[in-house]
Amino acid sequence: MIKNFSLFFRCYLVGTIIIFLLQIYGGAIPQNQDPYFYVGFFATPLLLSFWITFISYHLLKLIHSKT
Repeated sequence: MIKNFSLFFRCYLVGTIIIFLLQIYGGAIPQNQDPYFYVGFFATPLLLSFWITFISYHLLKLIHSKT
């Protein structure tokens, strides 16, 4: 369970915004694509930032518990 949810959520939002902005900056939003393409296009930053935040949160918690 995540004990410091506010910190986790802030890191998640910052990660999502950064990844989404890099994705838009790198190629803009594509035109005339299938709707499933857009679901994946916008869901990728959300899922990627969640996993990065989740793994880093637990690694930092593990490191701090050993000290």
